[in-house]
Amino acid sequence: MALSLASTMSIQGTMTGLDSNTSVTVGITQQTSFALAGSVSLSSGANTITVPAGVVGGVVIKPPSGNTQTLTLKGVTGDTGVPVSKVNGTMLAFDTSPPASFVLTAGGAIANVELYWF
Repeated sequence: MALSLASTMSIQGTMTGLDSNTSVTVGITQQTSFALAGSVSLSSGANTITVPAGVVGGVVIKPPSGNTQTLTLKGVTGDTGVPVSKVNGTMLAFDTSPPASFVLTAGGAIANVELYWF
């Protein structure tokens, strides 16, 4: 079930102890009047995820905390892709024009992968 709501997303992080004895702050703040929350069940192999209409910022992909299956983010099926965390959230921030879809390749079936679109 998907839920649409008004939202503000803010993610902030600071890295300290760098070689230059400085710190770097990385922050992403996305404010939008549209957000959509839902979940998908992934089958083993390539799963095409369609970006919903109205989404302009990106998506947070949150696998279940007990997941043991591998997850790989791809632009298209057949792409080598990038491995992402099996249990921690992954945020994708889209450029000015979001893609129509992307691919999540799962090492096995994964139920209830949460998607938070913004």
